[in-house]
Amino acid sequence: MREAILWVRDAPAMAVALARALTEALGQPVRPLSLAAGNLPPGPALLELRAPGAAMLLRAAARSRAFPLAVMTTSPTPLEAWVIGELGLEGLIDKQEPWPRFVERVEALLRREPAWSPHPWAARQAFEQAWGRRLRGLSPADWQRWRDLTTGLPVKALACRWGLSRQGAVKGLRRLYRRLGVADRWAAALLAHELGIVRFEEGRIGWSGAIEAYLAGREPDLLSQCPAFAAVSALARRLPREPP
Repeated sequence: MREAILWVRDAPAMAVALARALTEALGQPVRPLSLAAGNLPPGPALLELRAPGAAMLLRAAARSRAFPLAVMTTSPTPLEAWVIGELGLEGLIDKQEPWPRFVERVEALLRREPAWSPHPWAARQAFEQAWGRRLRGLSPADWQRWRDLTTGLPVKALACRWGLSRQGAVKGLRRLYRRLGVADRWAAALLAHELGIVRFEEGRIGWSGAIEAYLAGREPDLLSQCPAFAAVSALARRLPREPP
């Protein structure tokens, strides 16, 4: 029986080089997958976690689970490792591992066995202990409020954005602080940055790629409601700051 093709998705030159190297090491066909591909082809796959569009592919693969799937990246963060565990994928491989160890992880992937590099696995366990229960306990409204409060908008503007009264917005924020275990909005914003929940790109604020992957599987509607972050940032600069 013909062996299944392993697909690898990375930056174009990296994907081609990795496919060639793995084909030689594994003795079976490995093919690069274009960054423009909107769906995964049939067969096991190894994806670069931080590549464009990875969150949507991970969502589709995590739902179907027809073929084994692992991700790879350089120096994965604890949040990234936790998200991969939450999605139930086969593993997370650190691209900085020595080549023989990297190949061992890929071979485990093909056998549908855990394909985790040791450091990401330990980071995942530690993150789960510290934050797993709290993050899973957040409602869709909590996620939206956590992201939006990092814009620096005053409570009045946030209330308008959420369709609430000022008092309702304050209550919602205080409920979020309790669930996160922080004292106020500034501590919540700092935590979002420290954990890697949000990212800034060209004046825009949005979820990190790892959180996009997590929410794509759990709360897909949230991703379709992403605001025009540039407009939010511009509004934040015009409005005076106001304590919660």
